[in-house]
Amino acid sequence: MPTIELDEFKKLLSQALDSCLRLVYEYNNVAKAFNVYLKPIHVVTKKHNKVYIYVAKYWYRIVKQGNGIKWVYIGSGKPNIPDLPEPPRCAIERIAITVHNNFVDIDNNLLRALRALASNSSSSADTWA
Repeated sequence: MPTIELDEFKKLLSQALDSCLRLVYEYNNVAKAFNVYLKPIHVVTKKHNKVYIYVAKYWYRIVKQGNGIKWVYIGSGKPNIPDLPEPPRCAIERIAITVHNNFVDIDNNLLRALRALASNSSSSADTWA
């Protein structure tokens, strides 16, 4: 298992997340016509300094209420709405790392995937029309 510096890992993860989030924002521009929204990022902090980051996991329905809107949680699976395109697949689904001082132990396949995402962060393979 390779070890990389924490700063390098943070940079790779940030670039990979930017790539995934860009796809989700583009997708939501199409999904809004169906009154649904795929939450781009959800951060949960647990005790003992554990942080969980969920990318493109939770769906909400947009409901107009008075002069504003209300976000109603509808689940973690894609809603069964005819003609709603499939959401983007983010290559980052589950990352488990171990941090020792300023170094991160990381799976070699994950490291390759992060580097590939980071290098392709300006291009998008998925499009929705």
